[in-house]
Amino acid sequence: MKNAAVFLDPLACECLHWNGGAPSILDAGATCIKELSAFEAVPKNVKKGVFISSTAWHGTNYKILETLIRNSNLEYCVIITSAHLSVHHLFLWGSREGNESEVLQKIEEDVLEWMGNLNYTVEVFSYPLSTLHPTRETILIPSARLTEPLLTSDLGYLNEQLLLFSKVIHNSGLSCVGCTLVDKNIYCKLVVKEMKRKCSMSVICLFVISSFAFFF
Repeated sequence: MKNAAVFLDPLACECLHWNGGAPSILDAGATCIKELSAFEAVPKNVKKGVFISSTAWHGTNYKILETLIRNSNLEYCVIITSAHLSVHHLFLWGSREGNESEVLQKIEEDVLEWMGNLNYTVEVFSYPLSTLHPTRETILIPSARLTEPLLTSDLGYLNEQLLLFSKVIHNSGLSCVGCTLVDKNIYCKLVVKEMKRKCSMSVICLFVISSFAFFF
């Protein structure tokens, strides 16, 4: 952060607010903190930039990143995303399977091109910066603010569906190991389905993850 201009998207700013706030970044030596927006600009006298996104570097925010860097005098860029590199791989090549180093190399090459000098420095990191912890017992996820939490009353429905699918899978003659893996995948899909079904209020999602520890 030292001597860097720091750019964050709104959800990353929300997480920062609950984890030390802007003073923690300024105390680390940052020259300024700005929103990750095409309407902002990197100060001309700044040579280092830190860019933090709560989502994958893809589409609109990747275009914003390009605009900010091309219109700057940056020589050192640190690119941070909360999304796993497999998500970037999916956007770039249509599959989650692959070498994560390919994603890092692709972003590095793009940023070096935007800076205009292949001898400049780029660092790319994937950190799970999408959660905040007001207390020891709670986890808030700003990016899931439109989703209501799953409650204890929802577990009955999920377990019934899991049992139903398990019977179908076992009857198909799959091996026990295969069934276990498939069951977990199905369970995850059911959780997502149930969460989408319950999504009707704009609230920050509070997850009680202990009930799902075995499956994750």
